Amino acid sequence: MTFRAAILMAAALVMAGCYRPAPPDALGETVRLEFSGNDGRFVRAQGYLAEELGKNLATRLGWQVSPTGTATLTISLREERINVSGRSRDGIPEGQRVRLRGTALLSARGSALTTPFSGEAVVTSIGTEPESLRAAAQACAQEIGAWLSVRTHTLDHPAP
Repeated sequence: MTFRAAILMAAALVMAGCYRPAPPDALGETVRLEFSGNDGRFVRAQGYLAEELGKNLATRLGWQVSPTGTATLTISLREERINVSGRSRDGIPEGQRVRLRGTALLSARGSALTTPFSGEAVVTSIGTEPESLRAAAQACAQEIGAWLSVRTHTLDHPAP
């Protein structure tokens, strides 16, 4: 490594330590979670997603979630995609990769934002289905939370 490369690397490390992302915008409204459609085949998926979204919105964004909220986060679940994740030496499927997917719509401050989302997990047996579905729901909630943390500032100033 040359001296110049070492200086550039040191400068990058110092600059990275100085950067602090701003907290997401406070919504100023309580959020109500609604499900407008569920075409999924896994009965537990909607409940897990509602629970994980509520936790994510509260901890990541600092938002309040309530059944009487004035802002609405509407979730529509599509049918899951299920694929074989691996096979034994004999060619027998050993697990299934399950992808939960859908659309999220936030209506607040007289504006609306929408995005697709998805989350994936591997189900290896009927016994691991609940924890795998929860993991997929957690991934969906994290994706939605990340999207909201970046996009909520546009509620007051929608893009043309």
